[in-house]
Amino acid sequence: MPKIIDLILNDDLNKAELLLKQNSAGFEFVLSLLKMVKDKPLPLEKLKAKVPTVIKISISYTCRLKCEMCGIGFPYQSSIFKDRKYLLPEEFNKLSPWIERASLVAFCGEGETMDSPHVFEFLKTLKGKTTSLVTSGVSLTSDKTKLLVEAKLDVLHFSFDGRTSAGHGAGKEKYIRNFWEKVKNVKKIKKSLHSNIPALGLQTVVNAENINTLDDLFETAYKHDVMDIMLIPMFVHKEALLKKTIFKNYEESKIKINTTISRWTKRGMGITVMNQHKRMRDSIYPCFYVDNLIEFRTQLDLPFICCNTLTIPLEFNGNSISKYFNSFPFRYLRYLHFCSEPGMLPEICQTCWVIRIKKYYETRPAAFKNGTARKASTLYSKASSLKNNNCLEKSEKMFLRILDLEPESSLRGKTYFHLGEINIMKKKYQEALSLMKLAVQYCFNHKKAFVYLYLLLMLLEDQEIFKRKKKAYFNYLKHRLS
Repeated sequence: MPKIIDLILNDDLNKAELLLKQNSAGFEFVLSLLKMVKDKPLPLEKLKAKVPTVIKISISYTCRLKCEMCGIGFPYQSSIFKDRKYLLPEEFNKLSPWIERASLVAFCGEGETMDSPHVFEFLKTLKGKTTSLVTSGVSLTSDKTKLLVEAKLDVLHFSFDGRTSAGHGAGKEKYIRNFWEKVKNVKKIKKSLHSNIPALGLQTVVNAENINTLDDLFETAYKHDVMDIMLIPMFVHKEALLKKTIFKNYEESKIKINTTISRWTKRGMGITVMNQHKRMRDSIYPCFYVDNLIEFRTQLDLPFICCNTLTIPLEFNGNSISKYFNSFPFRYLRYLHFCSEPGMLPEICQTCWVIRIKKYYETRPAAFKNGTARKASTLYSKASSLKNNNCLEKSEKMFLRILDLEPESSLRGKTYFHLGEINIMKKKYQEALSLMKLAVQYCFNHKKAFVYLYLLLMLLEDQEIFKRKKKAYFNYLKHRLS
């Protein structure tokens, strides 16, 4: 019933009810709730926002560098797909409604952006927009550099991490030497073409291996007139990387990073953590990505709202982008970030390496040591079967046993969903509402949980009693464009 879910989450309740009256199989309790909320105000209707003016687009799905820190899969393969190497012009054109509303378009890559043969024609369509591009520089030939300058690219970011075995080029001396030659060549070509753009910047992952050589890295960048650097604390996709993060000596590392940033900021460099803050903090609230950015990766109909993996449980079907951006899942995300306490945020936000860096590192070791995963999964299958056979009491007890095992977030969220639906069956709506909130907290892309949450909020909660915090100021490219 994907159509029913889309209609409800886009506030088209009358049409959803008409379709359900024709066939409500599996959605009988949704239909019952729809009838109960007739003529009630839509949930969180006032939490609407303008479409973001910053759009990030992945344009390449290949990379040959095999960086250990890469969580996409490139350490083991050179392409994400067998038959799809890069974003095609017709796919790029499908994003035009978002691009038209944007003032800044950033080309990044699930892989290496300069592997895309279409990047130059994409740039030429963006007259009047500020443009940026991220590259390792490996594929950046002199000819490609000239084309970037002629396409009037505003900002060119180099991904470069200096001396770390986990990063680009594994920190090898030859790679480092070749990298700075690439930077010199870009400057030379800009000069020959009498162009001040693109401005040059670095995106640098910081970890336990390179933290003590940041001064050397900044000194070299300074000498090459690369005056803007974004530091990114290294995130972890496998247990072996933990020892290479700043986790073990977190407090000491934080002081060292902030001291180094301060020293080079005084010399005129623009250095930020995650492109936003002038010093590393344990946590940031509210998140500066919410309502400021939309990001398209490999699935163009399922955009991201940040550089993490949080997705909205609603596909973009090509209709009004304003309607999509103000559908219920977006409104609820705003409610969580701007109108609630940090403990109510989606679990993925609470342990995010961007806004909760300290908690992120604290929770990583446990994330790789879930010894009860198989038992929880087996119990989940049995409990689901019992529920389908209407053995609600036995099913409920088994789902509660799963929670005692502290399963990973997605399974926890699905478990809360089933407990919530059991309470709906029992007409215990207040309990069901609390459980559906937990379901989407731990499994934010659970579509049916969002449908129930939508209807239960309409049924039970006063929508006029929340106070909204101000949206965070987005600092993207401020230094590079000054």
